[in-house]
Amino acid sequence: MQVGPEPASGIRRPLDPEVQVASRDRFSRRDAGPGSGLRWWVEVLLVLGFYVVYSTIRNLFGSESISAADALANAERIIDLERSIGLYLELDLQQAFVDHRWFIQFWNLFYGTFHFAVTVFALVGCTGGFPICTPATDRPSCAPPD
Repeated sequence: MQVGPEPASGIRRPLDPEVQVASRDRFSRRDAGPGSGLRWWVEVLLVLGFYVVYSTIRNLFGSESISAADALANAERIIDLERSIGLYLELDLQQAFVDHRWFIQFWNLFYGTFHFAVTVFALVGCTGGFPICTPATDRPSCAPPD
């Protein structure tokens, strides 16, 4: 049962059933008619467009915009800062694992795979690919049971 806003008395009252239906139907994808949402190919074009813009900006201000000498100088400044606050652990970590090629390859594959899998999962979730309400309970899936 949904409850309405808390009145001045502090007692929460049940929402009118008509309000419950109206608010549920407002966000329901089941009742969406033809042409009420984006077509899949429009979504693909939007994702590709955003990726092209992202890549262009990244290449303008990212790895291609400075020389190797400038990149090394920046890295050395970061290492100096890490040393000054006692957080420089990279050399010890690299020495511990550099002889274990299989370990490094596993984590490279793990990062590369999950980086894209999580990105796709997040995009699907953000574009409404996951239902807001579960059909069995007709309440938000993250809501606690009544």
